[in-house]
Amino acid sequence: MTQMRHPRIAQIYDAFSTPENDIVLVMEVVPGGELFDRVVQENYILTEMAVVMIICQLCEAVEYIHSKHIVHLDIKPENIMCVSQTSNRIKLIDFGLAQYYDGTSNLLFMAGTPEFVAPEVIKFEPIDFHTDMWSIGVITYIL
Repeated sequence: MTQMRHPRIAQIYDAFSTPENDIVLVMEVVPGGELFDRVVQENYILTEMAVVMIICQLCEAVEYIHSKHIVHLDIKPENIMCVSQTSNRIKLIDFGLAQYYDGTSNLLFMAGTPEFVAPEVIKFEPIDFHTDMWSIGVITYIL
């Protein structure tokens, strides 16, 4: 993941484990907070244009990771960070469930956030790049 470089993905600079077997990630600071926290604020007004901007950026990030043969498998508002408190620029985070997918193998996976997970995951059927697109569709709908 340290080789992934894209303006819509939070950069991971280093990763290591501690003597207690904890995994530590050294990441880019993304101070704007989670998209989820922003949209549930009582005083936040989410315009249609803001949704378009957010989803376009999310699609850029997902297009990039798919070009690297990575399926994220946990795209949800909590894993989308806002670059600042006032802008609609975002970065995708949390590749903890991500899987390498070469486009030819049968990849089976049973994890993710139930509200955003694709039907093939629930049915324990083979997943592919479309699995992430389902999650983007759900996010678009709820925004």
